[in-house]
Amino acid sequence: YVYTLPGVSNSDAPRTQLAGRITGFGTSGFSIGGSNGRNNLITVDGGENEYGSGQARFDVPVEAIQEFQVNRNSFSAEFGFTAGTAVNIVTKSGTNEFHGSAYVFFRSQKTSARDPFDFNPTGKKSFDQRVIPGFTFGGPIAKNKLFFFTNYERQKNDFARFRNYTTNAQLQPNAAQIALLGQLDASADANVRRISSNLRNALTTNATTYPTIFKYLKDSEGTFTGLARLNTWNTRADYQLGQRDSLNGRFTLTRNFTNDITVNPLTSRSNGNSLAARDYSTVVTWIHNFGSNLINQARVQFSPNNSAVTAPPEPAVTGLIVVGLGNFGRTFGAPYIVTQDRYQFEDNLSLIRGNHTFKFGASY
Repeated sequence: YVYTLPGVSNSDAPRTQLAGRITGFGTSGFSIGGSNGRNNLITVDGGENEYGSGQARFDVPVEAIQEFQVNRNSFSAEFGFTAGTAVNIVTKSGTNEFHGSAYVFFRSQKTSARDPFDFNPTGKKSFDQRVIPGFTFGGPIAKNKLFFFTNYERQKNDFARFRNYTTNAQLQPNAAQIALLGQLDASADANVRRISSNLRNALTTNATTYPTIFKYLKDSEGTFTGLARLNTWNTRADYQLGQRDSLNGRFTLTRNFTNDITVNPLTSRSNGNSLAARDYSTVVTWIHNFGSNLINQARVQFSPNNSAVTAPPEPAVTGLIVVGLGNFGRTFGAPYIVTQDRYQFEDNLSLIRGNHTFKFGASY
């Protein structure tokens, strides 16, 4: 949705074009007004939902979203945790009627055009499939007082990934080297021609000149499946305590597992990592009307014992980086295990006095 607004562009495109020359930290994926994609603040029902780099901790299924609130610039001080923009996602709530839905998104290589990088020697399209089922259900617990809404979605993604190293131009002499070798080959001196032959072999990597490394490259290429298993459960409750007070709370549980070498051609199968992530998030908001011109909003969020485990493939292989060709073996950043407790406390007081609106608050 955010990409439909003026001044918004994809911040991942230049990162892909400048791969290897910029940081590998994740971002929000979008840029507003030329800002960095890491400068954006993403919240869900007012509760922060990013790692400090703009990258969202968990995704909210589309069927669970009531609205997007995008503050591109000149926003108030309560959104002071960002130098870019502030995006808030409001989740759906229940109503006085029971409503539910079930849905599924399906796409596979049989319903899509052939990938231009698919060099499957059998001529068949490589397996590439996405299946995203889910359901929603909501309604009243006590009419006009207490409502609920729940949603579950699972993403089963299998991506076709293609690697080809043995045809890389770096395994052969470049144009300048070929020209020099041609001059040496034309020499009347037999020793010079012998040196030319030795140089040609040294600059050429194939099964004859460097059988061990060529076999390593050959074993590292082919068609592979990058998988992602993403599970998200959202449940929200809204309670109208009285004419002056309302309370709402949301619980989100995310459990994800990915093992994907991505589209980056430099990442070989032995250089990829798997990631198992778990995220719990509970946010509660209390709104109290002191009067027609004085409103207080208090919010608290707990995200305890979140974890992410990055694991390299086994058995371990010594890391090898060949610039412009590929990265092989274990990366320096894996294995890596992190656990995190995140807490948020916030209070905003709004006062309307004549033609003026005053807002005071604090956030931690």
